[in-house]
Amino acid sequence: MSEMVSDKAARTWLELWQEPTSNCEQFQIPMRLLNAAVRYKETKGDRRVLLELPIEERNLLEPLVSGKIE
Repeated sequence: MSEMVSDKAARTWLELWQEPTSNCEQFQIPMRLLNAAVRYKETKGDRRVLLELPIEERNLLEPLVSGKIE
């Protein structure tokens, strides 16, 4: 969520990783989390983006994007 990283840079980073990892099962969850994080950033923190994730994944990602790491 850093302001030092633009929405465009975050989206580009996601797009660059999508193709080479698309056929790798071990990257499915990390890419889903990265996609949600980018969308969350682009929507300026719309919680609905996080609510689309399974609870286990949401619990991993939410502290990272909200800045409330416990």
